[in-house]
Amino acid sequence: MIMKLPEDAWIEIATNYESQANTGSKHYKGDYIDPLKELVDNSLAAGATEINIELHCDTKYQINRLVVTDNGSGFSYDDAPVALGLAVKKGKGINEHGQGMKTAIAWFGGHNLSEGFDFLETYDGQYKYEISQLGNDGAPAINVENGIKDTYTTLSVNVHRVGVSARKFKTDWAYKLGRIYALAISNGLRIEIDQYKDGKHNADCKIAPQNPPFYNHETGSNTPMMAPIEIVTADYEATLILGRLKDDFSGDRAWKKATTGGAGVDIIKDGRAIILQSSAPLELCGKMNHPKFNGLIGRLIIKRGEGITTNPTKDNVEITEDFKALQADIAAEWKKHSISAKYPDSKKSTLKESVVRDNAHSMLAKAPFNWKNVGYESSTTFGTRMDVTGIQPGDKTKTIMEIKVEQIKPNHVNQLVGYMIAEGVEKGIMLGPQISTNAEKFITKVCKDLGFDIQFWNYNDGAYIAFRGA
Repeated sequence: MIMKLPEDAWIEIATNYESQANTGSKHYKGDYIDPLKELVDNSLAAGATEINIELHCDTKYQINRLVVTDNGSGFSYDDAPVALGLAVKKGKGINEHGQGMKTAIAWFGGHNLSEGFDFLETYDGQYKYEISQLGNDGAPAINVENGIKDTYTTLSVNVHRVGVSARKFKTDWAYKLGRIYALAISNGLRIEIDQYKDGKHNADCKIAPQNPPFYNHETGSNTPMMAPIEIVTADYEATLILGRLKDDFSGDRAWKKATTGGAGVDIIKDGRAIILQSSAPLELCGKMNHPKFNGLIGRLIIKRGEGITTNPTKDNVEITEDFKALQADIAAEWKKHSISAKYPDSKKSTLKESVVRDNAHSMLAKAPFNWKNVGYESSTTFGTRMDVTGIQPGDKTKTIMEIKVEQIKPNHVNQLVGYMIAEGVEKGIMLGPQISTNAEKFITKVCKDLGFDIQFWNYNDGAYIAFRGA
């Protein structure tokens, strides 16, 4: 039986400090995703297994209102004065600071808690009530009459003051949340986003886990390069999973293409990623900004450790003494397993261009390539020599291939472009072990401006390995 509150029920919020919430909301470094995950975290802390996020938009997909509903334990009426206070109810888990929900609401309200808060409706198994005001003076609690079976909480937030767009919620919101909560979703958590446009349900999407796109170059499988490393001490317990991206990985919206200085691991604590692609856990393992580590990705899962805490905005870890000890343990494991040797050194090459060229010349005419009129070291009309040329199946004109045994850079692409212009052909191929981000950008621009079709073939992957002689 659901109990009814007195008609004049009033919640006197403990140490609300609205101005503090407004100021704290300005510390979010990213976009809407940081305050949004605070609201999702609140649901997880209440034991929710299902979370629904409603985006109520105008005709231009600008969000007016954001509603988060979960099937967690609800807000106890007796506990509400403390739960709704700022930095009052602190814990050792996902709600360790006790201020995330309030600062998140303030952010959505344009750094104004009162403007951001719309209403909170909840049922804790005893009372079902709604709070429609949240401010320094407290909040009236209103009885909600409709029937209910299970505990839940619904939080509605006004968003129109910050101009957040939901036009790309399936390719932006979904992928970001899918990466942050990947482990929790894989373990049964259900998160769904519903989009409402001009008052009508327009679209929806179930969040899928965005797990690391590992690629094992030795086995050709989508797996980490080695078994997980378990680190257990009296103070903490953690699992480190390391792997690599494909050399030609171009990103899939959730995971960005790795570039120099981009190596790192997601730090996961209490079921969600605190920070993505962080180098902090590997701080004592060497210089992670070397190009050889461009493809390094992984996860550091903190299973236990009260001394490993997050910063107030929960978008990074605090460098505590326990975290420093964990860094030292990781460095010891890095050395023990000779992990540096598992990544290629881009400054060195055991191959010669002539070997790759000869292999390409002999193999392009065979399956699976089936080129015709394959030649090498052919001269252009201006006397420069092209590495390999030939006609691909279905083409009438030739393709020019430029070969490098080092990272391909813009000047290498420019060399190929010169050959293509001299010969009046539109198709070209850069063959090598890896390609720089600037070289990729240059290829994109050349193809757009000149109408060329230039591809990058990585001789460390797939059928292209044949050119390496492996």
